Amino acid sequence: MTDLNVASCNASKIVHSVLKTIGGFAIELKQLPGETFCQLVREEANLASTLQTAYKVSRATNVSLQSDGTSRDGKKSVGFQANTSKQQTFTLGVPQVPTGESSEQLDAFKFVINKMATLTSAPENTHQKSKELVAKFKNTMADGAASQKMFNRLVQAYREEVLPDVIENWSEMDEATKQQMTSMNHLYCNLHALIGFATYADEALNKLECVWRKVKGSPLGVETLKEFQDKDGTYSWAHSDSATQRLIRTACESVCPGGNQQAGRIKDFELFLNVKYGLQRDTRMHVFRANRFNVLFECAASVYYHSSHLQTMFREGSVKAGNKLLRAVMADVNSKPLLAGCRALGIIYVNITEPYWRLVDRQDVHILDLTKSLQEVMSLFQKWSTDATPLLQSDLPPIFSTPTGPLTPVKDKLYTALFEETSDEMTQLTKQALEVTKANISLVIHRRFKDQAAFDTSDPTLRAETADMNKSNMRGENDFGYWAYLQSAKPTMGEMAAEGQLMFKLNNTAAWLEALATEDPAQYKAVMLQARRDRAKWHRKYEDRKKDCERGKRQR
Repeated sequence: MTDLNVASCNASKIVHSVLKTIGGFAIELKQLPGETFCQLVREEANLASTLQTAYKVSRATNVSLQSDGTSRDGKKSVGFQANTSKQQTFTLGVPQVPTGESSEQLDAFKFVINKMATLTSAPENTHQKSKELVAKFKNTMADGAASQKMFNRLVQAYREEVLPDVIENWSEMDEATKQQMTSMNHLYCNLHALIGFATYADEALNKLECVWRKVKGSPLGVETLKEFQDKDGTYSWAHSDSATQRLIRTACESVCPGGNQQAGRIKDFELFLNVKYGLQRDTRMHVFRANRFNVLFECAASVYYHSSHLQTMFREGSVKAGNKLLRAVMADVNSKPLLAGCRALGIIYVNITEPYWRLVDRQDVHILDLTKSLQEVMSLFQKWSTDATPLLQSDLPPIFSTPTGPLTPVKDKLYTALFEETSDEMTQLTKQALEVTKANISLVIHRRFKDQAAFDTSDPTLRAETADMNKSNMRGENDFGYWAYLQSAKPTMGEMAAEGQLMFKLNNTAAWLEALATEDPAQYKAVMLQARRDRAKWHRKYEDRKKDCERGKRQR
């Protein structure tokens, strides 16, 4: 029940209701475990899930270590996952660190490894077991941040130290063999490239919009409205984003679920679309909150698709622009340069970022082959940065390929709208936007995947070592999403308990225990007894670590 997010104070009440109402048992609530017991179950779940991960890592080869960091309410945490085989990834822990420095991340990694080793070995063998677990990791996956790259180097150095104590006959091996065994393959999240694409594309649009303002001789969209200007007649946007992104964000905030609940007109827009056109809002038009990787391009495409609907809605008065948010959207959505920016980002979405996402998701595509795909894209971007005319054609050949053939774009209503015949002015503005964004995005591809491009992708040993690697760090992002939910929904829950709920749920530990109960009842009983027996000891260790983190933060 804790796995289903049932609060500790309600768990026994629900069990009591089921037993009494459905089962017909004459049982009193006081006969069932109390709230404290239900809270401690989460800490026991932490240890049970740790035993599961130790079991999986111990029996795997070429394990990939995924890592990332996050912060919330002034507290920094790092997340570790072990990718043991294709589509098999397990959370190792989400320990807190003082400041997030690479050396602190290494200490946190040693903490989770030590926990796994302590739970699965006799006290006199714990140190050796820790070394054996570290030796299992051959690859790393991170987001490409400088701190993560340094952490990867520290992990490799730590692994080099322990390998001689793990590998038999180490001293008799030649240097080439030792070098091959101590090396690690450091690869980076391929979906994080999309965040870089968005950042660099928006930066390019920001500069282009300055040119458009000079050519036009006036501001763009909402910038012309006096109510949005200061006393000097200057418009200021609270963000450093481009005006194109301003239109995308405000449009989504005004008419999408989860948007602005006071100023938005979410239901009114849905009703207008249904009555006027017999349509529904495209689900790819959504708020930016809790969306990262492809949100700018995806929402740009859907905002452009709905732009004529928004214009008609305001023009006909079906929805009155009765507040500043709606008036801002009305002004921006009637600005041709900003719509051209949306169209350019939308064309990038349907031809590049959406197919690329599908490419990353495919199980038959090797992670090393993605680098080659990105290098080919970079060459195309450099070519299109001087003439983007091919991108304006609806019959552009597919850019990405898979082992089974070309990865064709999804030619749906968004695709059709983006390539509909339009004015010469809109075509020219879109072409300019495509050219500047392509020039900028090619830079991020080169910078982000420079290290990864150095690998010999045809090396059979390297391909075998990385064959089961995840191509993205999405699991870490999902862990942090659930971690943020727990911190918000259950703020009084201790770190060990919260980590236990996260690991038990996302590692699917319940299914593992269920299978273990059938296949090896004695081992199942041992796991459950150990989780209960060692809970208090590890609770104290988590509390001590928390104090150490707070002390370390004060000393910085």
